[in-house]
Amino acid sequence: MNPPVLMSIDEALEKILTSAPDKPQYSSFESNIYKSLTDSHLRITARDVTAPLNIPPFPASAMDGYAVASSDNIFTEEAPYLLPLQGKSLAGNPFTKELLPNQCIRTTTGACLPDRADSIVIQENVVIKNDNIQILTKPEKLDHVREIGQDVKHKQLLFPEGTQLGPLQLGWLAACGIPEINVYRKIRMAVFSTGDELKEPGSTLKAGEIFEANRLVLEKLGNTLPVEITDLGILPDDEKQISDALKTAAKDADIILTSGGVSVGDADYVKKVITEIGQLSFWKIAIKPGKPVAYGKIGNALFFGLPGNPVSAIVTYLLLVKPTLAQMCGLKDYAPPLKVSAILETPLKHSSGRTEYQRATYRQVSEQQKGGTPVLCVSVKEDQSSNRFASFRACNCLIEIPEHIGSPQIGDEVTILPLHGLLD
Repeated sequence: MNPPVLMSIDEALEKILTSAPDKPQYSSFESNIYKSLTDSHLRITARDVTAPLNIPPFPASAMDGYAVASSDNIFTEEAPYLLPLQGKSLAGNPFTKELLPNQCIRTTTGACLPDRADSIVIQENVVIKNDNIQILTKPEKLDHVREIGQDVKHKQLLFPEGTQLGPLQLGWLAACGIPEINVYRKIRMAVFSTGDELKEPGSTLKAGEIFEANRLVLEKLGNTLPVEITDLGILPDDEKQISDALKTAAKDADIILTSGGVSVGDADYVKKVITEIGQLSFWKIAIKPGKPVAYGKIGNALFFGLPGNPVSAIVTYLLLVKPTLAQMCGLKDYAPPLKVSAILETPLKHSSGRTEYQRATYRQVSEQQKGGTPVLCVSVKEDQSSNRFASFRACNCLIEIPEHIGSPQIGDEVTILPLHGLLD
């Protein structure tokens, strides 16, 4: 009998995203909340954000120089022009009188233009002669002037609902004088690992034991989104303890993430427990590493059972869990992982049937055969076993090898996923 056809990673992700909510769900006593800008880093806007004023709110000098009225009759003649200095306007300390005809005002960058002034002559184009200023070039209207609302117009849409607020977005909000933002609540994610062989770093290992690292990595990967993480620690290979832990976690969590216990070993209980206390949508998909990944629900909580091997857990998190979390957080503009082409510098081993993701290093080189056009080249230097954390050493991308092809060779064009896009 032929083995069953496994679901592709694209089909699996579509199935997950179809079943997952597109924003945080609220209980009867919860609502969207206002947070200060300091506390809004990485949060998701729960409503459109509009500008409360024009930026700049006044016509301002874009350079250090001298403010003039370009329509004054002195400028009907040919340069140079000799004008009396009427006063000065500094950033934060404006000149409050009207500019007199055929005179000028000293200005600094960001300073408010006095009434009637409509042009800035930069200081490089003037010569100071006692109390007069000799202007060497003819000024034109709006030269080096920031008009009202040049950067932001009053009531302009700054960010639509579903925007993640990073440092640049927060800086723009601060520049608009907005002190706090209405944001979605954080998604609650419970994380634990299973396995009698697992011990916390710092413990003394006995025969057959290893240090547990998956939880730490998965929790830190979750920190790129507004996720509140509950660390449930390491659970032993005990069916009842796993069942009790999952039931408890499902009461409060939006998503439950486990590492280990979903394979076919005698002590792999997670899959069995899910089928008893929840719903299992699929188990095993056509990828490598990460084939024994499980997805389902326990009550209202989504469940991901990731493999115990660290590379498998990381790859399946990045490709399946992260986009799901982004959707559940309410992020509207989440971009799929960046995929670019690169030339292979080392041969790869790949058996058709599953899409494979190999840890690799890419670099930009000048391809002489293409007239010196810069191209990306990629190579694999580490053993690709899914238990080897060391395969991420010096790794800056994943090579995606489609399920329908064999082993790529040196010189072949392959698809890579840069890690800086996956991890951000």
